[in-house]
Amino acid sequence: MLKSHCLVALTAFIALPAFAADIQVRNEVSSDQVMSGRLLVIARRVAPSESTLPTQIDIESFSPEDGLAVMGRDVDGMQRGATRRLDDEDAAWPTSPWKLPAGDYWMQALLDTRRDYGHFGRGGGDLTGPVRRIHVDGRPLNIELTLDRVWPAVQPWVFDPRTARFIVDAIPHARANARPYVFNSSSVSAFFGRPVDQRGWVLLPPGYDARKKYPTVYSLSTYSGDLARRSFDVTLIDLLMARGDLPAMVWVFPDYSVPGGTHEFVDSVNNGPWDHAFVDELIPWIEGHYAVDTSPCKRLLTGHSSGGWSSLWLQVHHPETFGGTWSTGPDPIDFHSFLNVDIYADVANAYRFADGTPIPAARARGKVVARFEDVARIERVLGGSGGQLTSFEWTYSPRGDDGRPMPLFDDRTGAVDKAVASAWASYDIVAYLRAHPDPRLRGKLHVIVGAEDNYYLDGAVRRLAELPDAADVRILPGRTHNNLYQIGDDPLGFFRTIGHEMSETIRNHQGLQK
Repeated sequence: MLKSHCLVALTAFIALPAFAADIQVRNEVSSDQVMSGRLLVIARRVAPSESTLPTQIDIESFSPEDGLAVMGRDVDGMQRGATRRLDDEDAAWPTSPWKLPAGDYWMQALLDTRRDYGHFGRGGGDLTGPVRRIHVDGRPLNIELTLDRVWPAVQPWVFDPRTARFIVDAIPHARANARPYVFNSSSVSAFFGRPVDQRGWVLLPPGYDARKKYPTVYSLSTYSGDLARRSFDVTLIDLLMARGDLPAMVWVFPDYSVPGGTHEFVDSVNNGPWDHAFVDELIPWIEGHYAVDTSPCKRLLTGHSSGGWSSLWLQVHHPETFGGTWSTGPDPIDFHSFLNVDIYADVANAYRFADGTPIPAARARGKVVARFEDVARIERVLGGSGGQLTSFEWTYSPRGDDGRPMPLFDDRTGAVDKAVASAWASYDIVAYLRAHPDPRLRGKLHVIVGAEDNYYLDGAVRRLAELPDAADVRILPGRTHNNLYQIGDDPLGFFRTIGHEMSETIRNHQGLQK
């Protein structure tokens, strides 16, 4: 789940005469490779004070800027010199660029070769081209855009230029203590009938001594985490251990990205048996290669956002395998409050409440910045693969006759499919805890969320808080999804709290054992 800007209202499609307006995109990349993927054209209104030509224009489904539009279609066989056309027959949000309100717009083409723009944004091997300034005045337009460059792949240890200096300065120390891992997952490989690997990072504590036995923390990432991007998380934790804010522990950072989004480390008919792969493959591999204590009380979990959900899921379903989880800002853990949608309602709808008002999906500074319908329609234009909503379907939904996960709701009307919602109930964590109270979980569940979470994730956590003695639930006033860890002027301050509580948990278990 991502950033926040201004709400863009949906605009109705208006049919124009055939070929009245279109966008021609030409491939001018100096390569003989024939390309395919999702061809996107993104437009953004030129701000009144804006004079510098931007280098790129992007869209995020949960935080679409005001004055944005996007079109998309699948293309194949796009060799050098080939042109592909987008017109009113192609998917667009909120409307085709030539139907936008009159004014000047920046426009740019992008060929998403991996079909994962909805997950990661631009990725290695995607094609893009120069941004053009186009005037829209209500008349039919014939716009020409080009693809003339290949987007570079994201590299580990290379962070956004806006990253704070103290984090950038910590990279060399983190690299020295980090170890990449990769090994074949026999269970997931058997599921797909082809080799599938588990991969990620292991971070050793300062002064790591193979003769000692360290506690282990499995850290599960936000939605956009993959192997390269997880090096940022590795750097943060290494920095915190180096300055004494976290105790000396071995940290494990799995990459759980898949083509459909994230597999969340659950067993799924679409993504495969990843819960099994975590518990029966990853943990034994780590404990067979590093000096870690194999006592369950010294095997801990944490994660934020999607990782908050996954860490809570693993602890709840494996109460004797782990000693505790610190799950922050988790994705919806109760589907009575799935991004403000009650999927179990008698007449459930993802787009509108019972009184007909639009359902919000994201907020910032007290204002709605995206409606559920906006998010769903943007993901459809981006290709219906790898977006946050479709990732949930890849994880929770039954498989349809077409081999893809069945959609939770009709993307035209928002009507929720009751049969699919019933299948999703198997992944409703609060419902599971309500039906299966387990004394083995006492003191192990720590769930923390901001009272003003940008994606309304506090709603589901509040339902967990209603279960007597089920979990340590903290709803932090004034905190959002993105500043949850900030204490005072320290954006990483809450890590100190978590580290202290992890140490206390380990000491308490040791005392009980003695």
